[in-house]
Amino acid sequence: MRIPPDQVGMSDSQVASEERKDTERLPP
Repeated sequence: MRIPPDQVGMSDSQVASEERKDTERLPP
């Protein structure tokens, strides 16, 4: 689920970085 950057106070690149970290935490 995408959270609009204006809601969380982050830029798109930061949001994308957080999404990658979420994916990396998942089991393969």
